[in-house]
Amino acid sequence: MKETLALVQELIKRDIQYIHVSEKEFFQNARRGADDTRSRLDLIHETIAGKTALIGLGNLFTGDDFDKAIGTGWVELAATGRAVMLNPDLATLIREGHDSEIQTKLDPAKEASYHCPKVLWPRLPQ
Repeated sequence: MKETLALVQELIKRDIQYIHVSEKEFFQNARRGADDTRSRLDLIHETIAGKTALIGLGNLFTGDDFDKAIGTGWVELAATGRAVMLNPDLATLIREGHDSEIQTKLDPAKEASYHCPKVLWPRLPQ
């Protein structure tokens, strides 16, 4: 984490619009080189100190997930990748309150329907 925060300190010296951090789990605490009682995104956000926006990503699927993520105050924007791949209509499902219909697990039998690059497929959690 120490190296990550050093990188962030260098990045915010530049005229950038945002920093996008992709985590396996949005709410994951730091493990090494930082306070392990705080989340990685919280520590990064503190380091940024308002100099640019932080976008966080990590296992967010439902409207509640996004509300919790934004509600932490750690990020200005929350993003997703896998949730949209699994649910091309994700925004509609969330907007209409159909969180229970949101697919959260990859189904190997539906590989073709996900339109996932072949190089990425073996790396996805199944």
